[in-house]
Amino acid sequence: GTTISLRPTSPPSTCSATAGSILIASRSRPTPSGNETRWSEIRSAGQYINQPPVGPMSMTLLQATTQTLQVQTSRLTDQEDVQYYIEIALGEDTIGNSGWLDEDPNDDVNGPSYLFDSLEPETTYQFRFKARDTSAPNLETNWSEWFAFTTLPVGDITAPTPDPMTFETTAVDANNLYDGRPRVVPFTTYTISMQATVATDPEGTAVQYEFQCPQSPNLNSGWIDTVTYTVHSNLNPISYGLTFRVRARDANGNVTQWSEAVPVSDGYPPG
Repeated sequence: GTTISLRPTSPPSTCSATAGSILIASRSRPTPSGNETRWSEIRSAGQYINQPPVGPMSMTLLQATTQTLQVQTSRLTDQEDVQYYIEIALGEDTIGNSGWLDEDPNDDVNGPSYLFDSLEPETTYQFRFKARDTSAPNLETNWSEWFAFTTLPVGDITAPTPDPMTFETTAVDANNLYDGRPRVVPFTTYTISMQATVATDPEGTAVQYEFQCPQSPNLNSGWIDTVTYTVHSNLNPISYGLTFRVRARDANGNVTQWSEAVPVSDGYPPG
């Protein structure tokens, strides 16, 4: 390459540089007696060129629901910090944008992500983005290509039946003496048994049940797979006026309303 000689004023020395990469080294000129220093370490003096951020421009889908799409850009490089601007379109119409987004300081691999909401179910939207550096001119890239992502379809949103839930009101024991409403099991000390009405789901998914005692939460069942529930109480359920209620849910998380709260009976056959 081209060699450039530079003369510092003091102390006398010479500098050489190769144009382009510009690598520079220097040493003092010989004195009249011929003594001179060794060369300094080589240092780079590369020229700074201001240009827009560079790198492949791609986009990925992080999350989709029936009404939201969360997208993430690739990460571009620049000598300055980089900001990103994501645009969303439906057909020929631009319907929103992210505004200028900063990079995540905790993620040095990907560009920023943005969640677009209030979208329509089972609909394909188009996305593109551009980037800029934070230098005084804010040099921008061109737009990326368009990327298409689709929201999810509306799924099962119907709770099981009956809704509100109920306790079984027909006889459930072998002797046809008791129905499914909460009762103390005969010849026990405060063991309480109950049975909900069998719930059915319109979509045919599995159903779970939750039994709850508002007066004593430690007696609650949590979600269980069985329609019957038995629990031991340390309190006399009759004296303390304990009640239970029940609800059901399907495999897609659709929950019925609670049944009425039913008092625990004494466990003696009716009549």
